[in-house]
Amino acid sequence: MDTTNKSKKLYFKALELINKGYIDKALDCCEKSIAVDIKNSSAINLKGLLYYLKGDLISAKKLWKMNYSSNKDEIAHKYLNGMKFDEKLLKKYADAVLLKKKSSIREAIDLFKQCEESDFNSINVSNNISECYLKLGKYTDALEYNNKVIAIDKNNECGKNIRKILTKRKVVKSDRKKICKIVVGIILIISVFTSTLMFTFNSEFKNKYLGNIKLKKEPKKVTSKKQVPQNKSKKVENKSIKKESNLKFNADEAKEGLNKKDYNKLYNIYNYWKDKDLNINDKSILIKVEDVLKEEGIQYMYNNALNLLKDNKFKESNECLLKAYSFGYINYLYPHIIYLLGTNYEAMENISEAIKYYEQYDNKFNKDNYEEVVLYKLCILYEKIDNNKSKNYANRLINQYPSSIYNNSNIKRVLNNN
Repeated sequence: MDTTNKSKKLYFKALELINKGYIDKALDCCEKSIAVDIKNSSAINLKGLLYYLKGDLISAKKLWKMNYSSNKDEIAHKYLNGMKFDEKLLKKYADAVLLKKKSSIREAIDLFKQCEESDFNSINVSNNISECYLKLGKYTDALEYNNKVIAIDKNNECGKNIRKILTKRKVVKSDRKKICKIVVGIILIISVFTSTLMFTFNSEFKNKYLGNIKLKKEPKKVTSKKQVPQNKSKKVENKSIKKESNLKFNADEAKEGLNKKDYNKLYNIYNYWKDKDLNINDKSILIKVEDVLKEEGIQYMYNNALNLLKDNKFKESNECLLKAYSFGYINYLYPHIIYLLGTNYEAMENISEAIKYYEQYDNKFNKDNYEEVVLYKLCILYEKIDNNKSKNYANRLINQYPSSIYNNSNIKRVLNNN
């Protein structure tokens, strides 16, 4: 079988898996399809769409950019044009999560439903809406959104947990027909044009999940953002805050930081005052600082870290990543931040810290993008430290990713060591 046909076959298998609700297996098939034929635009777009549904905007964007630049794929270009709107939805999603945590359930539902304007992050959005309805005792509504999740991703942990609760409440009976109807909404209509596969979309499937993902275009706005240069030392910054405020919360300084979007200053203010006793007015300002850091500051710090990495400034990059890491647990960038911390520490030859973050990634995100390379890195890093752990990671890599490019002579060497 030639490479083009093999790639197509894997691509069609991915479509079948999606329609059965196995999104992670579909991702694996897309990866294999692309590995066989990098020119398979449909496989690249599909992989991007799956990340898009999972809320991983960076991975989706990366794939579509590659597809457009390498293959001049117009569908990928269309998706890229709509991503500004999705970045705004991500901020709404973060706000909704905060409202949910504060038990403002009805307000959270309203905001989560605004996130449904696009299918971006639809799995997480539907899970959160379902959980909110559970808290309100609206089990039928909770089931409706849980069905949406299960139709796309049968193995979604949050979705399965909600399912168990609904089953105990005797809300879930024989709902296969309902799920089948939802599955129909994510079937892809495809056509084969000579050697190239392309998606075709008809009116029946328009605005339905993968058939034609809703990517809204946002009017272009000209903005001018000045990046605030980082100070050389966090200690110096913290000291300056203390001196200026004379150990009193400086509300004007915090407001100025909020107005100017000075995320480094806001980080230092929050980091110093977060555990201090404050009056109600100052506390409300500090909450605003925290919200802005979670909604916008994480992305800013992460982007700064990536820019510094281009110049091999690993230490400075890590300073940005560690700031983002302290808030990142609610953000889709969190696994990317953890992985980059591991690679930075490895580049700086700080092996203990590199292992720490790689293991954290393996424990929390072992079904995500970087797991394959993380297993490989842990195997190699442990080789001279703990032979048993090194072999364990080698075996996991071989078992979980039998076709991986990382199953090389280094892995064989580790496994052959006595």
